[in-house]
Amino acid sequence: MRLRRGAGPPGWAVGSPAGPLVLCLLCLLLALGRPLLALPSPAPSPSPGAAPDADPARHAAVARAQADSRCFLESGSSAESFFVSEDLPVGSVIGVLSVLGDPSEPHGDIALRLQETDSPVRVSPGSKNLTLMRRLDKEGIEGPASVYISIICDRKRTADPGLSIPVNIRVTDANDNAPQFVNAPYVLNISEVRTKNFPK
Repeated sequence: MRLRRGAGPPGWAVGSPAGPLVLCLLCLLLALGRPLLALPSPAPSPSPGAAPDADPARHAAVARAQADSRCFLESGSSAESFFVSEDLPVGSVIGVLSVLGDPSEPHGDIALRLQETDSPVRVSPGSKNLTLMRRLDKEGIEGPASVYISIICDRKRTADPGLSIPVNIRVTDANDNAPQFVNAPYVLNISEVRTKNFPK
């Protein structure tokens, strides 16, 4: 079919200068009428100075280690101190360690042991008690006048090394060596009229 000049709307005739413009407008309308495709947003790239993420298993292990307060002292200090009278009988409990954890057997979560082998005290099995095994003496004649030991606390069911807890035991005097006076008693007579700084 041949189009005649003047047939149809103005500007639609073949060879008309407005023909290409009309075609461009139609293409633009079709493009705007179609739904736009939602493209996935790209993953954010790490900053150049940021460190790469560590292994999640290592993160979990570090978190467990930080949350594990076993074998630390309740007071937050790094050592224990006890005052013991020199007349305390052998076999008595000197004191109780304020260490966090349960040393009971067999279901406890910590184990306490003494580092020294010749100490006058020992840790009672399954407890936090320090028990006197040899007599103490303030004068150092019949026993040690002071005791310094180290308690090793092991966390059960872990490969962590044991923690060392220094323990200082100070011996107090029981006045068991009272002074002895020769040729006692003594008698001394002093006059009431005696002046100050008068020679004896």
